[in-house]
Amino acid sequence: FAAQSIATQGLAQPSTTAAPEASRGAAQSSSTLPPVEEMIQRVQNRLQKNPQDADGWRLLGWSYFNIERFADAAKAYARAVELRPDLAEYRSARGEALVRDAGNIVTTDARKEFEETLKGDPKNARARFFMGLAKEQDGDKDGAAADWQAVLAEADPSEPWLPDLRQRL
Repeated sequence: FAAQSIATQGLAQPSTTAAPEASRGAAQSSSTLPPVEEMIQRVQNRLQKNPQDADGWRLLGWSYFNIERFADAAKAYARAVELRPDLAEYRSARGEALVRDAGNIVTTDARKEFEETLKGDPKNARARFFMGLAKEQDGDKDGAAADWQAVLAEADPSEPWLPDLRQRL
């Protein structure tokens, strides 16, 4: 179970709605959407006109994430968090970008983002997953398993990432 799959299969949200993120590269595979690079340019142009557009920064972060430019994604998400610190999803998305940029290691900065996420949204599955991953990386496999069991128990049974999490357990 790659850390990425939990976010791209339903936990990350492209806005404050419940719509799931697309899988990596989905924008490139869809015949109705322009290439990711073109979409990124459009978002950058939008942000030049309105740098206070938190959702635009989130969209830029999501776009960078999906082409595996994780450091850029984390920077874009950081701007979204700065503009909308009340949105836990922005923080958890930034945390995941930091983890991916660090080779799937939950860094101190990423851990802080997940802790802040959980202060605002204690049920945020992505943050809870990564806090479990941090425990696993710290040698606390039982703590990680307990965290992940709790996520499983509360998840919608139709979530596409559930089989991956079950396998990881």
